[in-house]
Amino acid sequence: YRAYGESLTRSPFSKSKADDFCKVIEIVRSQPDSVLSERHKDIICKNTLVGIFSSYIYNETSFDTFCYTIRRVYGLYADGLLSRDCIKDALAKIWRTVCSVLWK
Repeated sequence: YRAYGESLTRSPFSKSKADDFCKVIEIVRSQPDSVLSERHKDIICKNTLVGIFSSYIYNETSFDTFCYTIRRVYGLYADGLLSRDCIKDALAKIWRTVCSVLWK
């Protein structure tokens, strides 16, 4: 395991990073089923959401950026690109991770 100072999870979270993460979800969801199955799309989107939320948790982020990110994720949900279960599963994974760190 190596920690790089400017890695995605260690560098400050910004609105442009939120946009980049959301763009990944848009691109994945636009792929035909012959390229990516629904199951694989769900896995990629869930892990992308975990990346969004964990980057926010582990880095200093302004409340303004947090609100912007939540609005972007909600926009993906409203557009039908994210399901409620996908968001719920990502948040549950983050919660398990945070709890495992807190109660070691």
